[in-house]
This record gives sequence, C-alpha cells and structure tokens, in this order.
Amino acid sequence: MVLEPGDLINTGTPPGVGMGFTPPIRLQPCDVMELGTERLGSRRRHVLGAR
Repeated sequence: MVLEPGDLINTGTPPGVGMGFTPPIRLQPCDVMELGTERLGSRRRHVLGAR
C-alpha cells in the first residue's frame, strides 16, 4: 500500500472500551496521547478540557 499526502490512518479502540474498566477510564484534560510508526515518526497530542 502506498500512502499519499493527505491520507488518513485511523487507529484506536472501539467506542466504549474504557467503560469496561472498574472504574471506567476516560480521557481527561492534561492527558497525553501519542502514536507513532517506524520511519514515519510520532505525534503527541494533549487533551484539552471543554471550551
């Protein structure tokens, strides 16, 4: 597969996975999400609170 500029790579878990934990786990303000892949590098995003 060849990736072109603008292609999206969707990753993650199905909705509701965090609800299966006791207590449920949800993203909170100040949490950090990071994803990466070899040769492409990584991206880091900080979770913000509601505006």
